[in-house]
Amino acid sequence: MSYTDLALIYDRLMEDINYNQWVDYLIRQMENHQAPGKVVLDLGCGTGSITVALTQRGYKVTGIDISPEMLTQAEQKARVAGITIPFYQQDIRNLELNFRPDAVIATFDTLNYILNEQDLRCVFEGVYRNLQEDGLLIFDLNTQYKLLKVLGENVFTHNTEDLVYIWENSFDYNSNVCQMDLSFFALEEKSGKYLRFDETHLERAYGEKEIIEILTKTGFKLLGVYGELTFDPPMQEEERIFFVARKCSI
Repeated sequence: MSYTDLALIYDRLMEDINYNQWVDYLIRQMENHQAPGKVVLDLGCGTGSITVALTQRGYKVTGIDISPEMLTQAEQKARVAGITIPFYQQDIRNLELNFRPDAVIATFDTLNYILNEQDLRCVFEGVYRNLQEDGLLIFDLNTQYKLLKVLGENVFTHNTEDLVYIWENSFDYNSNVCQMDLSFFALEEKSGKYLRFDETHLERAYGEKEIIEILTKTGFKLLGVYGELTFDPPMQEEERIFFVARKCSI
C-alpha cells in the first residue's frame, strides 16, 4: 500500500464526498455514546479533511498517518484553514501517544488496509492502551460484499480533461484481500503534459462477527454496528459499515 504520488490528487478523487455530513455523523456518535471529552485522534487521517473539519467544530484533534506525502497535504490544508493541528507519521499498528484521547476515529476504510487479524489486534490494543477510560473507538470498514461483489474482478475508468485513471481489481479468496491496481494520467499545469504514475492498494475483507470478536478480546465493549452514515443496523448489501466500541472502566 502506498499513498505517494496519489497524495497530490487524492482530494480531487474525493471531491464528491460530503465531509460535513461525515463530521456531523461522527459528532452525533460521540454525543450519543457520551465520549468523555473532545480530544480526538484521527487514525489514518490522510489529507486531513476530517481532521480539519472536526477541529473547526471545536474538537482538539491530532492526525496520524503512515504516508508523509498525505501528511504534507494535511498540514497545508490546516495552514490554509488558519488552524494548528499536530500531525504525526506513525504506523497505526505500533501506536505511541503522549496524550490520552477521548475518542479515536478511523474513517474511509483505513482499517481495511490492515491485512491480517494479528495486525488488526495490534491496532485495537494500541488504541485501547492509549484511550481515556470510557473512551470511544469509531471506525468504518468496506464490507465483504463491496470488496468481493462491487469491486471484485471489475475494472473502472475515469476520464476528465485533467485526470484519467484505470482501476483494475482482483479478489483473492484465500486471503480475503482485494488488490486494486491503479494507473493515473494527471495533467501537469506548468508543462501541459500528462504524467503517469501507478499504485497498488490492498484491502482485507473482514466479517462483522470477526471484527466483534477481535474487539471483545481486546477489552472493548461493542456499542453498535451501523449502516453507512446511519444509526440503523447494516443492510445485507451494505457497502460500508460503522462500528462503535468503548474502553470499559476497570
